[in-house]
Amino acid sequence: MIEWNRERKLRGYWLALAALLFSSSFMSNAMAARSPCVGTFSNLAINPVGGEFSGMEVRVVQTDIGFRGTVQIAQGGAGILLLVDLECDGKEVSFHLPATNTDMHGKFTGLVNSENLKGEIAYDDKRVARVFLQRRKSYWD
Repeated sequence: MIEWNRERKLRGYWLALAALLFSSSFMSNAMAARSPCVGTFSNLAINPVGGEFSGMEVRVVQTDIGFRGTVQIAQGGAGILLLVDLECDGKEVSFHLPATNTDMHGKFTGLVNSENLKGEIAYDDKRVARVFLQRRKSYWD
């Protein structure tokens, strides 16, 4: 009787260990699945005629607490690099451009796919700018 209980306990421990290993393997695979929002989207370039730097670049990464990104908007110069919290719901992306020493604070809303990120920025002063960024390496890479 004692031997039977010991075998039963050992079998229970092995089953629990197998379940733990299976679930942790499943969770790590699920976390490794890459969101379509993750990547670099850019149209930063130097104008060959005037030599001015212009465009926008958004880099999105996934963290343990959600999506974060960097945003750089260039208008003549390189501009400043902003760190933003992003919302990514399937293919819908949104983030707020924080108030800085520029007049470029507002909200971006758009759609992402395997090739680009497109949407618009609704600035706090009521201006609206359409944005189309190709998925590609960063200008800085």
